[in-house]
Amino acid sequence: MNYRDRLIDQDTGEIDMVSLSEIAKHRADWEWGGDAPAKLVWSNAENLKTLAYFMRRDWRKSRGLADDTVYVTGFQIVEPRP
Repeated sequence: MNYRDRLIDQDTGEIDMVSLSEIAKHRADWEWGGDAPAKLVWSNAENLKTLAYFMRRDWRKSRGLADDTVYVTGFQIVEPRP
């Protein structure tokens, strides 16, 4: 299973914030080359949240469910590329 499959619960479509946080920390540590500062972990978490929102939207669409994402000002409109 790759990390993207862990961003949302594959049974419910809900974002898995525990996995997202763990992945963000792992990625930040890898980028930093050791124990990454909190700001880099936070940045990775924000990027992963955006990806997770789009994955959740696609998960719901593939099951015939409406997109119920609440979009707020500042939400990234352009879909990220993995």
